[in-house]
Amino acid sequence: MVNGDVLHVQVIEEADDHVVVDHPVLGRLTIPRASIAQIVRQEEGSPDSPGDGKHPDEVTRDPAPPGVEAPTEPENQAAPALPPPPTPVPWKVSLELGFTGTQGNTETTDIRLALLAGRETTEARIALDTSYLYGETSGDRRLNRFTAGGRHDWLFPESRWFIFAQARYDYDEFQSWEQRVTGGAGVGYEFIKNDTVRLMGRAGLGAVWEIGSEDDGIEPEAILGLDFGWQITSRQRLGATTTFYPNLGDLGEFRIVSSADWTIQLDQASGIDLKLGVAHEHQSRVDPGRERDDIKVFGSIVIRF
Repeated sequence: MVNGDVLHVQVIEEADDHVVVDHPVLGRLTIPRASIAQIVRQEEGSPDSPGDGKHPDEVTRDPAPPGVEAPTEPENQAAPALPPPPTPVPWKVSLELGFTGTQGNTETTDIRLALLAGRETTEARIALDTSYLYGETSGDRRLNRFTAGGRHDWLFPESRWFIFAQARYDYDEFQSWEQRVTGGAGVGYEFIKNDTVRLMGRAGLGAVWEIGSEDDGIEPEAILGLDFGWQITSRQRLGATTTFYPNLGDLGEFRIVSSADWTIQLDQASGIDLKLGVAHEHQSRVDPGRERDDIKVFGSIVIRF
């Protein structure tokens, strides 16, 4: 047979397009001539000839070409095991606790709570934060601020460019506004990125909405920022960021938000750090009786999860 099978049969009839044979097991078969490679007839009395005097014949197929394996029947084989999915990148979460107090002629109390979460993969970088600050002097409240925000960077492998989007909500009892909502998006570029130093720039467009201010309303603004990080040693890290927001609806007006912090690892096993920092915000336009600059110096114990 052309498929490689060899049948020992008795040829009953031969025609131009088919051959009728008799097989001792399969019985009478009609085989198309195109399926037969050759018919080898055996003489009566040969060693392979049956004792009944009938002449069995061999029906064979053409051998496979040199270097080509003859086809075989497929075997039931188990599919190869799929590789395990990549391990997801975990979130880095930290809780910051800060408290200061003095007693004497003046009693002061300051509390700072912050929760930060971040995650970075080859395709995205996400940073979320929320914090609350409260302060009193001789029983009179002088600080009451809450903020929550986040930023999402879409990264491109093998490229220093990225796209970002950010949003933030602020509440401050002692600002010229009571509530403020900001948001924007744009492009960024990583000027330096290695195991020790990272320097990134951002540029985009956004909007600011102040609630409870004399300038209540939504105004467009640009976003120009720099982020810097330096892993000084395995136990110390310095970080700084500054963002310039020029008002596009009232040229000449702007605000600047900056911060810097120094983190010292106290206990690697338990994930406890000490963080010292300063935050500064300048607004060129404020309500009467309000300061344009707001500076906060803080120290916190950081618990990493």
